Amino acid sequence: MPMYRIRDTATDDVLATAVHEDVSTAEAWAAVVVNDADPAPVTWVLERDQ
Repeated sequence: MPMYRIRDTATDDVLATAVHEDVSTAEAWAAVVVNDADPAPVTWVLERDQ
């Protein structure tokens, strides 16, 4: 299964990483992580490791 990471594009910090079976579950996971972050990043991206 692929590894996904959430990266804050303003600071280039990796906020979290996790293994997910498909992109839809990774997107749902990322939305929760970013929503719960304090402070929440203004801009972020979900990246998949090959």
